[in-house]
Amino acid sequence: MDVVAVSVGVTGKRTLGQGLQSLAGAIGVALLFPVAILIIGLPIALAVRLVVDAVAWLTALARS
Repeated sequence: MDVVAVSVGVTGKRTLGQGLQSLAGAIGVALLFPVAILIIGLPIALAVRLVVDAVAWLTALARS
């Protein structure tokens, strides 16, 4: 059976490039959640507003 040893380094410290890469990944994940909420929530909010406006319009039409 082959064994592959993977290590970050002798001291375990990260380089500047690895730190920036981790920071970019963290920023991407942090921005992913609000964007997902907008993508899912915006059509739902617009559909609800459409129904409310249609009911208001039909109510006003029936009263006149």
